[in-house]
Amino acid sequence: MVVVGEAADATGLLLILENGPVDVVLLDWDLPGLPVHHLLRLLRLERPSLHIIAMSSRPEARRQALQAGAAAFLSKGAPPETVLRILAQLPRTAA
Repeated sequence: MVVVGEAADATGLLLILENGPVDVVLLDWDLPGLPVHHLLRLLRLERPSLHIIAMSSRPEARRQALQAGAAAFLSKGAPPETVLRILAQLPRTAA
């Protein structure tokens, strides 16, 4: 696994996605710039094969994230191995 970038806002995330192949996005539900559920729907339309894992400390965000197209939801309080378990469960993309 290679980390290709970190974005401080929605515009930064979109720039990272334009500049190269990305398979997975760990998306903070409080990312500034756009309402994140709109951003998630936009990403689903433009990059349907992109795996998006939404994360938040707010439990009510889980339903919103999954309804908007997130592949998975991660609580910010979850142990680090939870991220690895979620990543292992994602379908593999063709290399």
